[in-house]
Amino acid sequence: MKKMQKTRKIVAAILTVVWLFSSMGVPVFATETDGQSQTEMLTEERNVESTEETVDVNETEPEATPQPENTEEQAGSGEVPTEEFESEETQTQETQPQNPEIESETEPQVQENPETEIQKPEMDGDTSGTESQVVETKPEIPESSEPESASPEAEELYLEKSGNVAIEDFEILEYDSKKDTVTTGLAGDVSFSIVTMLAGEAKTVWLGYRFVLPEKSSSGGTYSFVNGSYSWMQPLDGQGQITVKKENGNLILEGKALAEQAGGNIAPGMYVPTLTVHAANLVNGETAKLKGECWLLDGEGTSKSAEATMTAQGTSDYAEKLTDCWVKISGYFNKNTGEFSLYKPNSEEGYTYGRIYAIRAIAWNDSKSERLDPTKPISYDFSYNLLRKENGVETEVTDPEAKPVLMAIKRSDKTVTESQLEGTPLKEDFTLGGLIEDSSGANGPSNTPFYHGGEYTFTHNEDDSVHVSAVLSPENKDSGYIQAASYALVFVPVDENSTEDKSVTYRLKAEINNLSGTSYSGEPIKIVTQNNENIKYITIPPKGKEENIPQKGLFSRACTFGSQIVRKDTNTGFSAYISNNAELTIADYNIDAVNILIKFDNGVTYNSEKKMYCASGKNYTGTCTFLYGIKADGTGWKDEIELNHTQDYQLRYYDSYEEASAAGKVVAILAEFRGGRWVKGATLQVQGEVTATGDNGSAQVLVQDVKAWRNVKGSIESWAGTKGASVTQKVNPTDFMKPYDNPGNTIGLEEERVYRKDTWPDNAVTPQQVEGHTWGDTLYIAGGLVERIAWSGNARPSRNLNGTNIGTAHGAWNERWSNSTFDASLGQRIVDRVYYFKVSDVGDKKLSLKIVLDKEYSNQYKDYLHRYGKVYLSTPDNPVEYVANEDPTKPGTFKGGIEINPDHFTVPGDGEYQIYFSSFIGNETDLSKDVSAGILWNYTYLEAIGDTLRYAKLGNVQVAHSTTIVRTASTSVAKSSVSETTTDKAEYTLMIDVDDRNIPNTFILDILPYNNDDVGSQFHGSYSLSENQIQVSYQSMQGTAKTKMRLFYTTDEAIRSVTDGKRIEADIFQGIEAETVGSSFEAGNVRWQEATANADFTSFTFPEGTTPTAVVFAGTAQPKERTTATISLALKDHKIGDTYHNVSSTQLGVLDNPLPSEVAKVSVIGRDVSGKAWQDQNQNGIYDKEDAVLSNVRVRLYQADGREITEDVNHKSYGEILTGADGSYCFEKVPESTNGYYIEFESTTGVSLAGYQTVPQYKNGAASPYEKADDSDVAFRDTPVEAVRTDVFTLLSDEELISGKLVQKAEGINAGFEKTLTIQAEKEWKGKADSETKVTVQLQRRKGTDSQWKNIETKDLNEANAWKTSFEQQPPLYQDTATGRYEYRVVELDESKNPVEAGGQILLNGNTYQVQYETTADNTWKITNSSQPDLTITKEVVGELGDRTKKFAIEIYAQDGKGNEMNGTFSCEEAGNIKNIKFQNGKAEIELAHTEKIIIKDLPYGSEITVAEKTTDGYTVAYAINKGKNQESAALSLIKDSEVKVINTKKDIPDTGIFHNPTGTGILIFIGILGIAFVGISVFRKRKGLR
Repeated sequence: MKKMQKTRKIVAAILTVVWLFSSMGVPVFATETDGQSQTEMLTEERNVESTEETVDVNETEPEATPQPENTEEQAGSGEVPTEEFESEETQTQETQPQNPEIESETEPQVQENPETEIQKPEMDGDTSGTESQVVETKPEIPESSEPESASPEAEELYLEKSGNVAIEDFEILEYDSKKDTVTTGLAGDVSFSIVTMLAGEAKTVWLGYRFVLPEKSSSGGTYSFVNGSYSWMQPLDGQGQITVKKENGNLILEGKALAEQAGGNIAPGMYVPTLTVHAANLVNGETAKLKGECWLLDGEGTSKSAEATMTAQGTSDYAEKLTDCWVKISGYFNKNTGEFSLYKPNSEEGYTYGRIYAIRAIAWNDSKSERLDPTKPISYDFSYNLLRKENGVETEVTDPEAKPVLMAIKRSDKTVTESQLEGTPLKEDFTLGGLIEDSSGANGPSNTPFYHGGEYTFTHNEDDSVHVSAVLSPENKDSGYIQAASYALVFVPVDENSTEDKSVTYRLKAEINNLSGTSYSGEPIKIVTQNNENIKYITIPPKGKEENIPQKGLFSRACTFGSQIVRKDTNTGFSAYISNNAELTIADYNIDAVNILIKFDNGVTYNSEKKMYCASGKNYTGTCTFLYGIKADGTGWKDEIELNHTQDYQLRYYDSYEEASAAGKVVAILAEFRGGRWVKGATLQVQGEVTATGDNGSAQVLVQDVKAWRNVKGSIESWAGTKGASVTQKVNPTDFMKPYDNPGNTIGLEEERVYRKDTWPDNAVTPQQVEGHTWGDTLYIAGGLVERIAWSGNARPSRNLNGTNIGTAHGAWNERWSNSTFDASLGQRIVDRVYYFKVSDVGDKKLSLKIVLDKEYSNQYKDYLHRYGKVYLSTPDNPVEYVANEDPTKPGTFKGGIEINPDHFTVPGDGEYQIYFSSFIGNETDLSKDVSAGILWNYTYLEAIGDTLRYAKLGNVQVAHSTTIVRTASTSVAKSSVSETTTDKAEYTLMIDVDDRNIPNTFILDILPYNNDDVGSQFHGSYSLSENQIQVSYQSMQGTAKTKMRLFYTTDEAIRSVTDGKRIEADIFQGIEAETVGSSFEAGNVRWQEATANADFTSFTFPEGTTPTAVVFAGTAQPKERTTATISLALKDHKIGDTYHNVSSTQLGVLDNPLPSEVAKVSVIGRDVSGKAWQDQNQNGIYDKEDAVLSNVRVRLYQADGREITEDVNHKSYGEILTGADGSYCFEKVPESTNGYYIEFESTTGVSLAGYQTVPQYKNGAASPYEKADDSDVAFRDTPVEAVRTDVFTLLSDEELISGKLVQKAEGINAGFEKTLTIQAEKEWKGKADSETKVTVQLQRRKGTDSQWKNIETKDLNEANAWKTSFEQQPPLYQDTATGRYEYRVVELDESKNPVEAGGQILLNGNTYQVQYETTADNTWKITNSSQPDLTITKEVVGELGDRTKKFAIEIYAQDGKGNEMNGTFSCEEAGNIKNIKFQNGKAEIELAHTEKIIIKDLPYGSEITVAEKTTDGYTVAYAINKGKNQESAALSLIKDSEVKVINTKKDIPDTGIFHNPTGTGILIFIGILGIAFVGISVFRKRKGLR
């Protein structure tokens, strides 16, 4: 509830209480007893000389209990918290069951005697002694008619002299019934309200108190004052702690108390603390009186006396219970002779195999009921039979050979060794010759409630059951003996050769019934057996056989260190055990011998001062012998393989550690189980202790070999006494378990496998287990230690720093916890504490820690303490100074130190440190969740985080605290505004808390605000009730609230009358009965009408259109309840600065004077936050008219700590805020934020901010972002994101608005953006080879020509994307020391991923290309890859006269594709030689002879080439391009590899018109040949005569 201005007013109801109590029949004034007034009696008692006997609080005062009552939901339980601190095996006396005979059904180590010393974990402080030392002599107290003046200390605290104060009345009333006669139980607590009625006028008053309580009842029961319930008192001399004394069989409690009331005077009024009495072992009808006296320590007047009578009522409740009921052993029993054998006898006649069960039958007394008359018999019947179940039908076994046999029975008393029932087979020795343990109870006076002595008689009933009768104490009725118990051994036969189906099962049924006895008061005891506790069904497993071995095997095993991390040279325990997976039938498998070989790493050494211990009890019937093993050479393990694979017979053994260590390093301990058999129980376990002697930071391992031998009775030798000689294993074990046989351990060869030790990853707080403890355990050695600084003597380092009665309270195991007292009803809610700890042996290594503050002890105390304020670390260099408040019940001040986050802080290494912190007690706003009177138990401890445990072990770091809560005030009324500021409504709450008793005729008048009223209201317009209703809620500290208020209203403006500066108050309702008055009545000269209430009176509705001028709540306020009414006014036509003030007046019962409230104020204020989102198109960082706006951008408002503001000051949701068509947004009526605000702009489906980059801010030293309204206020981001935010800005607080400017408009909180760039890349090929399928391009940017290009993104171009791609959402801006614009480029990467600059060459798939880049205005980069063809020029000379050795000069002219002359040097090849050719001014010149050629390589694609030979006399020239026809010139565009042949011809004859060329010459030759041929043929024919 915000800024509640709460006034807690006392119920100054003197006449009310007198009349109320009189009407209830409660005596208010002193009564006469035997002619003597209570005042006289108590005065005499106060002056009796006190004895020197002091009270041991442990005897007379049980642990603190809640006040007034104990519920699981509320704090203050008197049950001493112990469970979280107890060891697993033991419980302390306080937390044991009332009868230790009730124990778990798995066989424990029975501890019958509650006085048995039990080892407890270390706790702070001395647990011995009493809660407080009782003074031996009573301080002199003046006669009540002349009380002494207050001490100087009292005068300092006493703000107003009490000379005008008188004690009007004094009463002792039971807390709930408010009566001075109370019926109590026979045991338990009863709380009393100590009611002191004060007249006169004073803010505080010192009161003296004396209480007298009998120590014992007439029957020997006891009474005591509950420690902690009187913490509201101080010693009369103001020194030390309150003490309890003994005087003449009475307990005397005497002290003083400062009576005060939050927010007002204590007088006139009531002071009502509580006091709790504990009763135990009472008898029905017994009575006792609590007598009390009260007087003023500073003033005159007689004292007042009172008494309360307690009458005990109850029955003697007894339950029939069976306990133990576990198998003790299995074997062969002869019911004729009573003989038992583990092993099958040679002569089996008369012997039957079976199982022996121990059963205890108990007549169990409820400790809170009446005890037994031990001189009268208490009796019951005990029966047992065997049940067989087949096909779902269970029948009793009647076969005499298969029926169970009662071997022996006796009273449950270890001192009794013989069977006390005539005719049992076993006559004596319930241990069967030491094979089993006698689990019957202990005996003796120290076990009074559990005494198992007395005269027991056992007889046979006709149905084979046994009748047990016991007279526990024949001669002494007050012996206190209350319970009878018997102890029986029952043998159940088991068929060794059974062929029955596994579906047939057997159960032993044991039962105790027909319990009878006589209570101390002579009434029959009442049987209250519940949940069939008197019947036990025990499953009888069949004979175990090899085929019955569980699937997971017969055995498991494990070995563990006591701690995972220990300090070097400190000790830790270890244990190793073999467990069986057939616990109930383990005896059937004939396990005769076991070896457990425990092997230690070299960095741990056995601690011989802590002897080895076998923790298996009677599970094994033989002996367990420990031998100490060394290697043959006496050295330690050379490696992990040797440690893991060395078996027991490979070591040398000695009977003592001293002998072994003298011969070498002890590397193993062998536990030999010999001479018996494993007959019961789950484990065979051994324990010991080692010292961590390895290096800091090292990891040491513990592994074990386990061997077991079955069916080898007595044939396994022992190696005891071998004195270091070599040993042999003559019989192989039937079961052998090794440390490296984990099925999951499959790394490497089996002979090299080892137990895999724990690992410690770098980011892990603790080591991580690799393998389970089945195979081994790992110990890490740390050098340092972190631990609490323990209490020593009177030094209490960790403690409560404030509160009253600072001292100690009993906690776990009677532990004394730091304690102080706070009165929650007086608003004492903050407890300051300090926690001391120290770090040692880490040097200056910084350690990371977490501190858990005020951890609840259990769910019973959950959520009752909350961290309050800051937490400080006090170091030697920066200590914290605690400055106590003058008022010890208020928080002090922490000065200096280092503020820390308790979840993660560091300390700088070795040293002593303190942590100072505060906690808030309870819940002031929700009564149902608030803390009740009693003691809160909490503790504080450290946890290691980070790498701390690598360097330091956490020792005992737990410190316990307790906080005693009292409630002494009665009733208070508070009025407040829900919010002191508003924009559209004024809301007020009115709350009344009633602490102790109901208050009838409660009237709470509320005159609603009106303009220019007497409390300062000034406003415009009007108002109406919100929704035409007023809401009321009710809360109770316990259960459902019973208060139901009525609500009346008036519209008469006469109620606003002010006379002589005084308005009308609630005393106008005096004499009116709130619960019976009609629905319309007159009071204060106005008419009141009743509003319409709903069924539970939580909502009241007014007639439509009705606006009351005043309302009044009427009814009976119930005790320990809170009523809260909320009045909400909906404002209309109001203006900024309007004020609506409201005050109420409360009349309680028939008091003359009403109680006014403080004024609750509401003022109309306002804040607006607005701005714009725009696109900075002209790139100047300022919003201009030519800039475009961004609409549909989502806008959110946050507090600076990241909490979103989703509703205005009136809790009206903002919904979704989007920028409008003009880019603007507005948050109206913004609520207050003390740490500032920021705005966040987000993308929506309409616009994605990932497509924009924020522009830099122009702060210019402005204190707030909106100082320059036309700039951008969002933080500049180099990379576009979907959401951007402004810097934090501040607005005026509510207080500043109220005191000055009532409205604030924060305009111009803007977001400026530039659109991100999309950069495109396109590939153009010139002369692309078919092998080219893709190229890689990269986007790069830089911040100017002086910076390096930075790679941004890489993509591939290929046929699939049409050799195009784009790089989107690239930011245009950057901001370093100044703002600049990025320069972008796209480059092609060669096969080595290096960029190719413009004009450079790239080799792709063996092809060379020239790369050129071209950019466009739309950020498109055109990348052209041009092939670089070769130009070949060859020379040919023709004609017989041509000179084929002559060099001809040839000129080559070249232009690029744009007609520019080509210049440069190119590589060329001529006659197999590589050289350069240079083009200058577009021309190069070469010389070639016949058949010579030159290849000019890698010319630019598309070059325009002209080849021309210089004129040579006598030769003609022709050109052939790419083997084409001869032509007169050679000009070509070079887009591929090309060849130009230059042909020269020699002119050798005159010009006849015939070409002198090879073709012409050939024709002439051909004609000549034809002519010769013709002439030849003619001659031939002529010779032959032919024609």
